Amino acid sequence: MIWLQALRKRDEGQDLLEYAMLASLIALFCLATVTILANEITETFWGAIAAMDF
Repeated sequence: MIWLQALRKRDEGQDLLEYAMLASLIALFCLATVTILANEITETFWGAIAAMDF
């Protein structure tokens, strides 16, 4: 029982885990944003090409 209480009080490495989770969440957000923007830019680009008369 004492070792369980000691385990609950130890938080070494917890900060590192929180930073890793935050970094992965930010990376996931950036990846989703880039994917969405890439599709929009591609559609706009091809729309402009289709509108041109050659």
